[in-house]
Amino acid sequence: IIERKLISGSSSIAVKEGDIISLTFEVDEKDEIHLHGYDKSIELEKGIPSTLTFTANMTGRYPFELEGSQTEIGAVEVYPRMSVQ
Repeated sequence: IIERKLISGSSSIAVKEGDIISLTFEVDEKDEIHLHGYDKSIELEKGIPSTLTFTANMTGRYPFELEGSQTEIGAVEVYPRMSVQ
């Protein structure tokens, strides 16, 4: 993330319910990233990669944003895992 913009990777991440997700961020200024809906957050230090890991146990679209600047960076889209019978 440079100047509060995602410069690498996809801003929309599609996953399946039950997946373990790890999102790694590196920023050019100190901030905090917050994943709405899951209420997960991590502190971000300039130039140091930080990883947010969680289990995608709720379906839906969940934006993640830089808390200090309230800038939405992207979203995680969690789709139901279809069982095979």
